[in-house]
Amino acid sequence: MTEPVNPYLTPIRREPEAEPSLASRVPPPPRVPSPRQTRLFGATGVPAIVFGLIWLALGAAITSVAAGRNFEDLVLSIASRKTDGVITSRTIVQNTRVNRVHPTALGFTFSVDGVTHVALSHDLSPPASLAKGKAVRVEYLGFAPDCARIVGTTRATAGYVTLFILVFPSLGVLVLSLAIAARVQRARRARAFRSGVAAIGTIVSYGELRHRRREEPQYEIVWQFVDAAGQTRRGSARADESDFAGEMGVVGREVVVLYDPARPKDNVLYVD
Repeated sequence: MTEPVNPYLTPIRREPEAEPSLASRVPPPPRVPSPRQTRLFGATGVPAIVFGLIWLALGAAITSVAAGRNFEDLVLSIASRKTDGVITSRTIVQNTRVNRVHPTALGFTFSVDGVTHVALSHDLSPPASLAKGKAVRVEYLGFAPDCARIVGTTRATAGYVTLFILVFPSLGVLVLSLAIAARVQRARRARAFRSGVAAIGTIVSYGELRHRRREEPQYEIVWQFVDAAGQTRRGSARADESDFAGEMGVVGREVVVLYDPARPKDNVLYVD
């Protein structure tokens, strides 16, 4: 049996609730990142910084011992004074060989402001004219006259060959620089998350990165968005697939991007 309809009651129509927008899910600043969000900021760079410091310290120690005379040669090439001197000895260095050739040590004396100085130069194949008792031109440092050499020779026993040792501290400087740059980028992304502006972006690329030494696969996601000035910007992040929540790794999907309005290229993907 059908119940009678009361003519004095007005039926209530409920409109379907609109789904909240992506940007409305972002809490107001200052925001506190979750562990998953923090991983999207990038590498901390701490292991690389430690590795770089170790290489830099070891390289500097080795260089100071093995290539110390090379630095004196470089300074003499840049800022030296010249005077006359006399060769006092010419001997073969038996304990050193460069390309199967023993260097020759040339002892000499010279005077600066009435003071006689004694020094030693080296050459792999000095001409016969550089013999004991011969007059030669000498270059020396004005602030340290004992640091001297015969023109055309080197203070370093093996010449400039030992400069290859500089590759060790150079490697340390390179690794340290890259690690510091990564750490700065991480800090900027963290700042964009904490106090940045939200914008709707689109996933433009998503794929697996190949690492020979990683057991778990790592993925890179690339997005783009339009900032307040109307310019299209891009950003990227690398992390495990679980950090992207699976469905985020779909090209064309809309996502929320947080960026620094003063530096829009510093931006980060927002994940719930």
